[in-house]
Amino acid sequence: MKPAPFDYESPATLDEALALLDRPGACPLAGGQSLIPSLSTRRMRPDLLVDLRRIPNLRGIDADAHSLRIGPLVTFAEAAASSELRSACPLVVEAIRHVGSPAIRNRGTLAGNLVWADPASELPLVAVALRAVLTLRHRDGVREVEAADFFLGAFETAIRPGEIVISIRIPKGATGARAGFAEVSLRRNAPALAAVAVQIEAADGRVRAARIAAGSLQPTPMRLASVEAALEAAEPGTDLPALGALAAGQTIAGLAGQSTAGYAGTVLPALVGRAIASTLAAL
Repeated sequence: MKPAPFDYESPATLDEALALLDRPGACPLAGGQSLIPSLSTRRMRPDLLVDLRRIPNLRGIDADAHSLRIGPLVTFAEAAASSELRSACPLVVEAIRHVGSPAIRNRGTLAGNLVWADPASELPLVAVALRAVLTLRHRDGVREVEAADFFLGAFETAIRPGEIVISIRIPKGATGARAGFAEVSLRRNAPALAAVAVQIEAADGRVRAARIAAGSLQPTPMRLASVEAALEAAEPGTDLPALGALAAGQTIAGLAGQSTAGYAGTVLPALVGRAIASTLAAL
């Protein structure tokens, strides 16, 4: 099948892009790894495709004392190679290892992946776990949305017509923070059937801060706050991976009546335990 007819524009500035995106039926293009196949199947039928890739100030990773800001044209490969991300937000780099194939990581963007909001994608649950904030720009103004509020359902987000993501802000973890990511899929590079993301900061034998979220089990990522609290309250010497069992009841309660509930109840504790164990091994 061929794409439905559409117009194409490649603006050189953000203001030009925002003016074009304010037209009815306009759609932004960044990496295109999800959008282009959807054009071919006619799942997406935009009237106007606005290519953002010529706009220079949408690239790059910037840091301040408290957070990292990732531009909307930063690819998975560029993020994985960032020493700043590896040091301050290791969970992002760890999760990228599980994203698609090298070809997808070389072209796909983190912002595009978040906006696509596929429940089986790795980056949305990382964004929720790390309390990321997305800055959205419209020609009429700017607003910020926390990742936990950005994902509304499968392939559905809080982004409004005419808006684009202009940055992803992620709070820095403490020096020495470590991360683990575990997922189960039918084959290598296939969409995750269930996934868990963990980032831990520890000192003096105790967990000082834990960030944990699960994905692919329901339409939006789920932060496992009860597991975070259990790890942070645990005494030295506690079998921390075993606390993964606490995640099952919380998650299954949110999946009541869904066909995945039984499977989730079986696999989630094991994935949480595996991700925590790999994180602790790196501390």
